[in-house]
Amino acid sequence: MSSFNGGSASFLATSRSIHSGMKLDRTVSNLDKDICTYILDLLRQIDDLSDLRVPTHARSQLQVLAIEGDTAKQILYRDIMAVRRSSPLSSTLLGRAQAVLKVDHALFRLRAMRLNGPVNDLYIPPLAKPTSRSGDNSLFPLMDNTLSCLASACQVLLLLGDSGGGKLAFNLQLENTLWQSYKRDAPIPLHINLPTIDNPHENMIAKRLQQLNFSEAQIQELKQQREFIVICDGYDESQLNGNLYTTNNFNQAGQWNVKLGPTIALDFIQMQNDTSNISNNKRSIASSHQIKEYAEQYVTKVPQNPTVPNQQNWSSDDYMDKSLKINGLMELVSNPFLLSLALTALPMVVRSEMDISKIRLTRVSLYDNFMAQWLESNKLRLQHSRLSSKAQVTFGTLRDADFIQYGIDYQKDLAAAIFQHQAGKPAVDYVHLRESRSWKARFFGLDPQVTLLRESSPLTRSGNQYRFLHRSLLEYLYSRFISDPFDLGDNPTDNDPKAVTPRNILARHPLNQRNIVGERSILQFLAERVNSIRSFKTFLLDVIKASKVDDGVNKAAANAMSILVRAGVRFNGEDLSGVRIPGANLRYGQFDCADLRGADLTGVNLSKAWLRRADLSGAIMGGVEFEELPYLEASEGVKSCVFSSDGKLLIVCSHQCSIDVYNTATWEKKDNLLGKSAIAISPNCKEFANATLNNDAEVVNIESGVGVLILSGHRGSIESICYSPDGNLIATGSKDKTVRMWQLSADVYSVDNVDTADAVHVLRYFRVLRGHSHTVTSVAFSPSGLRFASCSLDKTIRIIDVKTSTVKNILDCAAPVLALAYSPDGRQLASCGQDTDLRLWNTISGNADHFLKGHIGTVFALAFSPDGRQVASCGESGVIYFWDTRNGLFLDVLSGDRYEVNCVAFSPTSNLLVSGGNDNKVQLWKIGDVTTSDTLNNGLVNRITCVDISMDGERIVTGCFGGAVQLWDTLTGKPGATLKGHELDVIEVAFSPNGEQVASNSTDKTLRLWCVLAGQLQCVFRGQDKFGYGLAFAPDGTRLVTSYEKDPAIQFWDTQSGEMVDSLQGHTNKIFGTICSPSGV
Repeated sequence: MSSFNGGSASFLATSRSIHSGMKLDRTVSNLDKDICTYILDLLRQIDDLSDLRVPTHARSQLQVLAIEGDTAKQILYRDIMAVRRSSPLSSTLLGRAQAVLKVDHALFRLRAMRLNGPVNDLYIPPLAKPTSRSGDNSLFPLMDNTLSCLASACQVLLLLGDSGGGKLAFNLQLENTLWQSYKRDAPIPLHINLPTIDNPHENMIAKRLQQLNFSEAQIQELKQQREFIVICDGYDESQLNGNLYTTNNFNQAGQWNVKLGPTIALDFIQMQNDTSNISNNKRSIASSHQIKEYAEQYVTKVPQNPTVPNQQNWSSDDYMDKSLKINGLMELVSNPFLLSLALTALPMVVRSEMDISKIRLTRVSLYDNFMAQWLESNKLRLQHSRLSSKAQVTFGTLRDADFIQYGIDYQKDLAAAIFQHQAGKPAVDYVHLRESRSWKARFFGLDPQVTLLRESSPLTRSGNQYRFLHRSLLEYLYSRFISDPFDLGDNPTDNDPKAVTPRNILARHPLNQRNIVGERSILQFLAERVNSIRSFKTFLLDVIKASKVDDGVNKAAANAMSILVRAGVRFNGEDLSGVRIPGANLRYGQFDCADLRGADLTGVNLSKAWLRRADLSGAIMGGVEFEELPYLEASEGVKSCVFSSDGKLLIVCSHQCSIDVYNTATWEKKDNLLGKSAIAISPNCKEFANATLNNDAEVVNIESGVGVLILSGHRGSIESICYSPDGNLIATGSKDKTVRMWQLSADVYSVDNVDTADAVHVLRYFRVLRGHSHTVTSVAFSPSGLRFASCSLDKTIRIIDVKTSTVKNILDCAAPVLALAYSPDGRQLASCGQDTDLRLWNTISGNADHFLKGHIGTVFALAFSPDGRQVASCGESGVIYFWDTRNGLFLDVLSGDRYEVNCVAFSPTSNLLVSGGNDNKVQLWKIGDVTTSDTLNNGLVNRITCVDISMDGERIVTGCFGGAVQLWDTLTGKPGATLKGHELDVIEVAFSPNGEQVASNSTDKTLRLWCVLAGQLQCVFRGQDKFGYGLAFAPDGTRLVTSYEKDPAIQFWDTQSGEMVDSLQGHTNKIFGTICSPSGV
């Protein structure tokens, strides 16, 4: 071979000899080894030359050669030219040239491996929502939208979903789809399981490629030359708390070129730039149809084990039939993992001799049955397997000693060790020669018993790494480790609080080793245990009691209280004085009349907790959270507040005519102006209109704070202002009993019937809508802009056609109306006023569909949530109420203001609510899911059929299916006596006027009278041969009035003798209810 000492001339001659003397008639991937060696040797000598002209001339020669000859030879030269000049931090030119020849082959191997890798055969294309607050009508195909996003210019795609929601299955399917369509030089899909990467905040892609056996030279070539689509899994499992996109310097100069990264399932990360948030609430199984489709795939693709009991050739219809009949199962299987869990567990749940309609499954019992089925199946598998003699003896010992229990204990202990030694990070790396003396050997060593139990557990193995099939299994098993019986020594005495749980025992209990308050899934598992294992509930209560005298169990007490509150245990009226529960989560807890004197409540979450008449004197309450955000201080009482349509501005008006404009991103005050509380922001967010002090309205430019138009003509102060949805109209309501409509255009302000308009843009003529006989208090356009509503102190609401100004309807109310609002879809109109009630009107029929009762005192204001599912209201009681607009039911309450709350508004773009009142504050609230705040429950499974409340309000009585009559204490919510005697369903109950007796009627055709104080049956009324629908006491309590099915008669009974004393005839058909006049006449 020629020497290169002659410089560029020698190189030119040599390169031409290569060109003329070699026939490259094979593809690059099949080049003769000698040819590759020869080319690399040339490059090696070029790389060693000090004359920089040589590499330059070499590139020019390669450019000529790359357009001559056959395709294979051209590709060879082009690949060599693609190698960029090496930098001090990169590999040598020689190494990178070698990488070019190998990197495409390595990618080909990676593609083949991933296409043959773990893709879930039981895959149903998931649906997703744009945000967690979006309705079901916004569902879209997740895969289609994700691929569209990949084809766009966005850099980050964020997918959020609950554990078990199918994110991993979707990610693997997405990777598979991208590899199927992969072409050379296209972006490379790379799936990264974050828990398997050491410190993924740095060089994450290189670490993953090293796991896939790429060489350092190949990694450098990919970093310099190629683009990636990074698909990340397990962000929350890795317990990360940073932005992987920024810490890895993606798309920065000299760094990895990443189109989307991190792409999927970074569950709690907030990306700062170029973020496309595809879903905050992925829903993979959306309907019974999809569940049936999944069941059909399950039957087809998962072979049934003939040794598994109760699973004799089940079809998909069998699975669906049993799933539909088991109470609550369909609600549990709303995500793919729980569905697969349920299908596996069903044979263990169902017994041929049981009525499956009476089975009541919870999430924890579903996991219990799955685990038992899994271990039972593996026990039977081992019985029919050929084992070594040593393994056979070990298996026989385990089988005789209860194989399933040993399997559960093994898994519980493994889960506990993972939380203890790895802080819950699910993946465990184990190499026996290196770690045979570590804690891991107990679970992954070579001992025959360990091997059998490990291979019978729901664990997966990838190389040297083990993990449970799903993180929720790890959390379930850790919860079992906590809740299963624990050695607490001798039974303590009730007299000595220190003996409740011996300190040395409780100190090493898992509840005292780890704070699980933030572990939502673990808390939920444990909460369900509370309702099924009475001894566990008793133990938790004892732990809380022990914290009064032992500050070494604070962590256990905080965990215990959080579990009990999550389980719905009520502490109304309980003695909790001196308890130490710092950091506990008491959200939605019931603590009415509780004694919390001297309790350590540091950092406790008390948001939406009930604390009526609770004694908190001397309690330590530093950092207590009531779900209030920092408030905005006002100079005087706040009269009204309104958001702009884009959510970026908040305008606040005070009683003393001050208007403050806030930027909601920073909550800094942009401006301060003068004006009255009637205010509205234009739909384009550029202007706002407000009432002035001289009966006019002014339109103000938000950016400059300068008035651009005055609306003049009202003869009384303006009480309400609103813009039409298109921004072309402004409506004002006034004390002069009129509504005036002002028409605006882009360049010239004008109104109907304008005669003149002066140069300073003062409008003096307008369309006047008359009809109200008192002050107009509120005005609102419908979302379509076709209708307009106004309300007044004259107790009416008038609906107006905007185009013709004709009255379409007049809605009569029982009291002066102070505020109204249209729902976002325009189907409902809500109103409130001085009668303490809210009304939800059907805008089509004009009828009041729902009366919302609960406020104490006048209701000043109301607002619909952006999705229209809730309406919030406030008033002189200082409390904000939430209502379900679909059924009119009370949902929740926010309390915190001691003064009247005058206004309330939802942000249109976030889960934020603002309220303003006479305490000179604008209070900000985070609004999450709201639920009924108080329920009565004593564990009865039968439904309640009827209810009554005593005249003094201190007791409630309920009747149930099955015949039980239950008394309740209304203050504490605790059940009182259960009155038993009816053999069939109770259909009517009633308190006597003095509250000392309860009457009940049943389908067993008996009418019974009970003594409330004694909790005993007092009388069974004689002569009944049918059951009744009506039941009422006379005002003096001496008579009962009843009516009956298929009998148009009303009967009177003496409550002392139990005899019928009178019967009234006259009705010609069934009577469904009776009532006595207050006078008894």
